[in-house]
Amino acid sequence: MKGNSDDRISKLPEPILHHILSFLRAKSAARMSTLSKVLDSAWNSLPYLDFGEILWWLKDVNVVMDQTLASRKKHNISMQRFSLWLSYYACLSYDDRWIKILIACNIKELNLRVETHYYRGNFLYGSLPVAIFAAKSKCAEFAWI
Repeated sequence: MKGNSDDRISKLPEPILHHILSFLRAKSAARMSTLSKVLDSAWNSLPYLDFGEILWWLKDVNVVMDQTLASRKKHNISMQRFSLWLSYYACLSYDDRWIKILIACNIKELNLRVETHYYRGNFLYGSLPVAIFAAKSKCAEFAWI
């Protein structure tokens, strides 16, 4: 039996590719984008991003996040949903920059989870970027754990 190398996924319309990619974490969706030009185009215009947990000490992750969001802003991609879990409240310095880009992309739903840490009898808290409160669209679901 001869194998069929027909790429059926790349023949799907972009909205369907967006729907499929929206179920994946951003890292997995980006990996999928290397399979074809069509998937790369779908990834670069994907309005749903779930980055999962971001470890604040990994600088390359922050560069990837910066590039991904800057690309969305440059191409006027209207962001529908963005999810991020910051494992340490010090990440909010990066997050401020990212949130400003998301607001510029008219973000509809922002899911932000920030862990607090207990240190010498005190909980350590950061503060949300002021840009969130000035956003025209309603950003939703903040979790401080």
